[in-house]
Amino acid sequence: MKKIVLSFILIALLSPHLKAQLIKASSNTTKKRLVILPSAKEEKIHSLIVDIVATEAAKLTRYEVYNRQDLEDILKEQSLQMSGLVGNEDAIRIGQIVGANEAIKITVDESISITTEQLNVTGVLSFSIRQIDLNTSQTINSVNIGPLYGDFSQMRPQISLKLRQLFRISAEVLDVDSKEVLVSVGEGLGVVKGSIFEVVSPDEIKTFGNKEVVIPGRSIGFIKIGRTSKETSRSKIIRRWGKEVKAGYSLVEQPTMGNSIHYGIIASKNDYSIPFTFFLKPFNNVEIKGGLSAGMLVDSRQETNFTFGAPLIFSTYKLIQSSKFTLGGILNLHPDFILDKKDDEGNNLVGFRTKAAFGLETNILTSASRDLVFAVEFVLGSNISWSVSSSGNENNKKPIWDKEIGPPGFEPNRLQFRFGIRNLNLDIIDMIGN
Repeated sequence: MKKIVLSFILIALLSPHLKAQLIKASSNTTKKRLVILPSAKEEKIHSLIVDIVATEAAKLTRYEVYNRQDLEDILKEQSLQMSGLVGNEDAIRIGQIVGANEAIKITVDESISITTEQLNVTGVLSFSIRQIDLNTSQTINSVNIGPLYGDFSQMRPQISLKLRQLFRISAEVLDVDSKEVLVSVGEGLGVVKGSIFEVVSPDEIKTFGNKEVVIPGRSIGFIKIGRTSKETSRSKIIRRWGKEVKAGYSLVEQPTMGNSIHYGIIASKNDYSIPFTFFLKPFNNVEIKGGLSAGMLVDSRQETNFTFGAPLIFSTYKLIQSSKFTLGGILNLHPDFILDKKDDEGNNLVGFRTKAAFGLETNILTSASRDLVFAVEFVLGSNISWSVSSSGNENNKKPIWDKEIGPPGFEPNRLQFRFGIRNLNLDIIDMIGN
């Protein structure tokens, strides 16, 4: 009996240390009010940039935006003037009047005189966008735009992306089944089909001794938004390196993934190369890559030649896409130059060939940002076209080959295998796990 009582006492004493309290995920459910503060300078370029930022912020539909005209109308009702209201105390006062907690302030670093409303002028422009807490007038975050050269009308896509990075949508996993994840935000807050969200396990409160501390959650994967309604969205898990996704987990919007890379080895009979390619949007069904390659080719004379190429199209259509595995059809185009070659008279040559390859490629997840790549391709190629690399009157001179042996060639149609690494650039989205 004493042992049982002591056991209960021990469990009661240790229970705070054995269990962790989960913190509920935060979620954007209603639009917040956002003030676009006017520029401190009256130059036309400053006012025009502020107006463009206000327009792009409104397009995101995740905030109720108050631009210069809105503020002037509200202040007029308060018998106040807009001019001069640009200091920290003024920003707090404006926030109190319109009921907003956050504001954007634009500071132009470099500017030039403009001649058109479209900003189609030659010059250099850069500016910063600061996110300000209107309760304290402190800067929460900031991003830089530029430097922009020439046609400044191209600044709108940059501004839109930077604003999405400043004001990321947070959401909660409402439900999970075998195929879909139900998300707590929808098109009413600017969520669109194809948006990517990072999945994070809940933060935990744990007690160590007499002190309670918050343990941050772990990044475990990505989801991709499919169908949306005004308040919720259905999504699919497209990449998972952590534990299972569960209801109550946090979701954080990821505006962009940056440039990712693929590198590896392509091998076939007497033909070897190392490709190094870049690609964007790794979670799209169609993945297009482009880059450079270097390799060696053993020709029909059993001589080794060095090749240098530029894969122009290196695309994969994903037939199967799960959280840890993808299988897709591929179509590649490889133009190659053959260097450091001489004909039978000792003339320096440059060779050129093209090859197209189609087949199947599979990517196997090994970590948050890395996949192993295996591919089997059937190659359709042209034979090598040789030309003499000389100057002066010999530009049109043709290579000279032994008539019995003939020019060196290679087997144009064959199977080739590709092994490589696919690295996703996730640094810009503050990844926790890797």
